[in-house]
Amino acid sequence: MRQMTVLELSRLLASTEAAPLLLDVREPHEFVHGHIAGSLNIPMNAVPSRLAELDPGAAIVVICHHGMRSSAVANFLVSRGFGQ
Repeated sequence: MRQMTVLELSRLLASTEAAPLLLDVREPHEFVHGHIAGSLNIPMNAVPSRLAELDPGAAIVVICHHGMRSSAVANFLVSRGFGQ
């Protein structure tokens, strides 16, 4: 797991590389008011019950508003074998 800035993410999404899964872990009412097109919204508290929807071998970028929820979810995913 590594952190990236908004600029780094923007560059990654603009590159010719395969785009990562953008996992937005904000609540639906937050997501609807601003999100990156194509991102998947799974609120932080729902990630454990919806883990089967995610591919452990895929590149995943976890997104939230300030970074605290995304960091917690990223750590959870790593503890479950993602990003190995």
